[in-house]
Amino acid sequence: MSRVIANEDYSPEYLKNFFIFSGLNVEEINPFFSVMKLIHFDRDETILREGDIGHSILLLLEGEVEISQALTLKIDNSDVDTREKGLIKLSSSQYPFFGEMCLFTKDDKRSATVKAKTDCIVGRITKVDFFSICEKNPEVGYKVIKNIATVMTDRLKQANMNILKLSTAFSLLVDEIS
Repeated sequence: MSRVIANEDYSPEYLKNFFIFSGLNVEEINPFFSVMKLIHFDRDETILREGDIGHSILLLLEGEVEISQALTLKIDNSDVDTREKGLIKLSSSQYPFFGEMCLFTKDDKRSATVKAKTDCIVGRITKVDFFSICEKNPEVGYKVIKNIATVMTDRLKQANMNILKLSTAFSLLVDEIS
């Protein structure tokens, strides 16, 4: 069961490892660190669920997670196949962050499910705290948002490539059947 834990093992210096804070010094990272809540998730526990409302960005401080998405769109409450496709596994050694899309969307719905593959410690920064810090120090806010945009752009490029591959495979399959 997830639970908030004391922040004894991490520091603003540690957060410099995360790309989101690239180009920032410890003093600039400290406001984010001071509002970050640490949450422990047990193995196999869901950290984020696709479709749920989200109000925070998460940093994987310890452990491993798997990110997945539903294979089909859910329409109403029908009994459509709800299997998920595991997309990627992330380790804290990669200093990943996730949940960032909810910072910039109106509906705040999570676009994927994140599940703990091992016991995990996640740092959570709420949307309200995040933008409060960015507004108080626009130069820091610019750097952090630019870093997030860089990661989101890379992820979008990869998603576009995956769509192209799926479209090509589907087209070849249709040609084969015809």
